[in-house]
Amino acid sequence: MQFHNLHIHKIISETPDSKTFLFEIPEDLREAYRHIPGQHLTIRLEKNGTEIRRTYSICTEVDDPFPGITVKKVKNGYASNFLCNELIEGDILDVMTPDGLFVLETKPEAKRDFYFIAAGSGITPIMSMIRTVLKKRAWQSLSPPVWLQR
Repeated sequence: MQFHNLHIHKIISETPDSKTFLFEIPEDLREAYRHIPGQHLTIRLEKNGTEIRRTYSICTEVDDPFPGITVKKVKNGYASNFLCNELIEGDILDVMTPDGLFVLETKPEAKRDFYFIAAGSGITPIMSMIRTVLKKRAWQSLSPPVWLQR
């Protein structure tokens, strides 16, 4: 796994305490940053000369030209607050290629039923999975979604 300097293509304010960061991937790195739904990206930052790494689930679908992560601010969390409060579009982050084993393999010819359950910020990897399944039409039948909230 390697880190590369990636430009932030776009920042989307999702809620008052969370933002989505979409990354611009150079042509020669596109294959390296192609992910499987459910994988994450590791961001490398520096604070007072100490390296800090944080992983964030990829929330975009596989073929999105600008892979992204959604970050929720954590009280007293250096990385999440730095990302959400300090960065602007065009800034550069040190980002590792996708990694992780919580993945969903989709093969359009193997149509099946999918059930997704998530809570809180755990929805982030599920978002990538749902977007990919819908785009690739990898389901057997489509029923209306059921949402539970409190």
